[in-house]
Amino acid sequence: MAGGSGKRAGTPIPKQFCDLDGKAVLEHSIETMHRAGAELIIVVLHSDYLEEWTERLGRLPYNIVTVAGGATRPESVKNALSEAQRRGCQADDLIAVHDGARPLLPLKVAEEGWRVATEHGAAVPVVMPTDSLRRITANGSEAVARADYRCVQTPQVFRAELLMRAYDRPDTDRFTDDASLVECIYPHITLFDGSVENMKITNPGDLEIAAILLKHRS
Repeated sequence: MAGGSGKRAGTPIPKQFCDLDGKAVLEHSIETMHRAGAELIIVVLHSDYLEEWTERLGRLPYNIVTVAGGATRPESVKNALSEAQRRGCQADDLIAVHDGARPLLPLKVAEEGWRVATEHGAAVPVVMPTDSLRRITANGSEAVARADYRCVQTPQVFRAELLMRAYDRPDTDRFTDDASLVECIYPHITLFDGSVENMKITNPGDLEIAAILLKHRS
């Protein structure tokens, strides 16, 4: 998914197109998904950047197609699913939905997503929160047990039939991620270990942090 405007990151162009060690943030994400075994990579792009980035991504040695994003994230996912169906996606195939702004996805996390989804149908990477958490209430706030919560990442991997059926719902816009939507029809979401490296470029300074982590990795 690379159709967002990325305004919170404070960059002159959307964060997924910013340079990170000689490649666009998005290209790092694509490369890892390819190495993890993705046979077809469908990249959802904002319409303002569709022509330019379709041409640029076409130079990469991977099986990539691009589609225009919608007005909302669920609409963008629906566009990608329609393209997958058009290209022969079968009910038992696996579909991974990944944020293009997570360039440091470890290969082992991507591979584990395929494995868990093959066995269970729906796989979601998570990490333990390290900060204390508080729930906002009508009277202020209250502490919650951190051990009861997980931070959700991508790629979220699903059996194609499940994901496509979930997106047939009329109320998809009220869901913030694919797992919460699939959970409405399939309550067996299986969590697996994500990685603190798998950060999402969101706020000013995140690109600099990602560059440091990438340099340390290499």
